[in-house]
Amino acid sequence: MSNQVNIVPTQFTNMRTSTISYGVRIYDQYHCMYSNHWRKGQIPDDDLELLQFCLNDDVSFNEVASTIFDYVAEEQTGLYIGEEWYEWDQVKHLFEDNNSNLKR
Repeated sequence: MSNQVNIVPTQFTNMRTSTISYGVRIYDQYHCMYSNHWRKGQIPDDDLELLQFCLNDDVSFNEVASTIFDYVAEEQTGLYIGEEWYEWDQVKHLFEDNNSNLKR
C-alpha cells in the first residue's frame, strides 16, 4: 500500500479576524489533522527537529497523528517534512527513540 505522509509547519490565519496562530499539519492520503497551539518561533527550522517535536508534543497523542506515525513506523517508510523527502533510514532513530510516546 502506497501512502504519502506529510508534515508541514504552518502559519494559520483566521480569515474573519486575521488572528494568526502557528502549528503543523500532518496528513496522508487517508487522514489529516492540524495543531495550531504553538507559539511563534516555537516551530523548529530544522526538519528532523520538527519531526522530533511532533513526536514529543501532544500532537502525537492525537488519534489521527498517532495513526499516521504508526503507519510510518510499521511500514518503515519515508515521509515529507515541508518540501523535503526523508527516507526511513534518515528518520527511524526518531521513531525508535520515541516509540513510547506513540499509541501502539
